[in-house]
Amino acid sequence: MPLTADELQRWASILRWVGLSVTAVGVLITFGSHYIADKLLVVQRTEKTQAQERLKASEAELQATKAKTAELAHKLAPRQLTAEQCTTFIAALAKTPKGPVGIVYVSPQPESTGFVEQIRSLLTDAGFTIPAKSEYSLGYTIAAPAPWFIAVIAVAGQEPPYALPIQQAFKEIGIDAIGTDGRDIAQPGEFKIYIGSK
Repeated sequence: MPLTADELQRWASILRWVGLSVTAVGVLITFGSHYIADKLLVVQRTEKTQAQERLKASEAELQATKAKTAELAHKLAPRQLTAEQCTTFIAALAKTPKGPVGIVYVSPQPESTGFVEQIRSLLTDAGFTIPAKSEYSLGYTIAAPAPWFIAVIAVAGQEPPYALPIQQAFKEIGIDAIGTDGRDIAQPGEFKIYIGSK
C-alpha cells in the first residue's frame, strides 16, 4: 500500500532526525577521540620530560660519584716519590754539609712503612747517614700537612747546619715539610724527619 504524503513527510522527518543524531554522534566521537589523543600526547610529553630530567639527574650523580671515587682513590694511593723528585732533592743538597738524620714514623701500616723506606733511601742517596732502624713512635703526633705528612724536627737554635737545607729541598720537590721545635722530642743538635700516616 502506497504511503500518503503525510506519512512520507513523517518518515522524512524521522530519517532527518536519525541522520542528524548519527552525525552528532559521529562529531562527538571525532572530537572525543581528538580530545583523548591530545590528552595522551600531553601525558606522553610530560613523561618524556620527566624521564629526561631523571636521566640528567642520574648522569649528574654518576659524574659526582666518579669524581668522589677518583678523589678517594687518590687519597688511598700510597705516597710515591717520582724519579724526578729524587733527582731534584739530591741535586739541591749536593753542596750541603752532611750528617746523621733520624726518621720517626707513627704508623706501622704498609703504606707508611713503604714511604719511610723511600725517604730513608732518598736521604742516603743524598749522602746523609741514617740509623740502621727508623724510630716507630706513638709518643707524639705532629699535624704535618697533607698529602705527604712530613715534618722536620730539631731543637730551635741548636739544629745541625743541614736541617734547613733539607727542609728547603723537600719544598723544592713539592713537599711542604713543616719545621717543628723538637725540644721535647730531639736532643740538641739532633735532626729527625717525622713521617705521619696518610
